[in-house]
Amino acid sequence: MRKSLAVFAGVGVVAAIVVYVTTFFRITMEQRFAWFAVLHVGVFALIGPMFFVESSALRARTFFWRDFGKTMPRWAVPGIKLLGALAIAHFVLFLVLTRATSPQLKNGNYVLDSHGKTVRIISEPEYYRLKGWELRMFAAYWIFFYSVPALYWWFPRRSTTERTN
Repeated sequence: MRKSLAVFAGVGVVAAIVVYVTTFFRITMEQRFAWFAVLHVGVFALIGPMFFVESSALRARTFFWRDFGKTMPRWAVPGIKLLGALAIAHFVLFLVLTRATSPQLKNGNYVLDSHGKTVRIISEPEYYRLKGWELRMFAAYWIFFYSVPALYWWFPRRSTTERTN
């Protein structure tokens, strides 16, 4: 069961990488909404059981990072931290590039929108560049969030009773 969850998570990592790469080819979130929905739901389907299995360690506040990394290869926790930092960097960069607005198509115009208010009209190439960054940001988070359960489910863990002794 654990290995099949790990493989499912690994497929999620690969799918997120594919989505990330497609963002360089004028692909937007609206064009790939099915991927968006499946990748979002899949994260919860994998992290939920992980949190259920580790509920006692989560309550004791020992799961992250000490217990999680105990049975992992040395590169696992630093790798996860690096992926998390890259995801956060994508988020910050997206905020900077869009000036905390959202690229939208409104009345046939490409605009930067802030809560229904047009902030600035932009060109079509700029629109697709920013929409690419928007999806790239989500893909970076999916890579991070799928990597955690992929590593957790792939590498065997000690039982709860062993952990408390």
